[in-house]
Amino acid sequence: MAGSEALADRVTGHKAVYEQKEPYTDKEVELILAEALRHTTGGRHEYSSQPATFRLLLELMLLPDCALVTLFSTIRQKYPKANTCGSTRT
Repeated sequence: MAGSEALADRVTGHKAVYEQKEPYTDKEVELILAEALRHTTGGRHEYSSQPATFRLLLELMLLPDCALVTLFSTIRQKYPKANTCGSTRT
């Protein structure tokens, strides 16, 4: 009976295929970041209401991992009681 078979055994897997693309140029990155600040479409939720926060998050995503570690270490030293984990517990 097919119903007793595990779903994973009945599903056909497909491998993801990614198209290699060229990275953005420095000029394109600057334009994207500038436009992030102009993103004030009147949204009331999420990042649409805080364009500066959205731009900051984009900038953080562009930093290499080692720069992020340094940044968070600096934040922890300056604000030792700051919650950087996203948890609401103190």
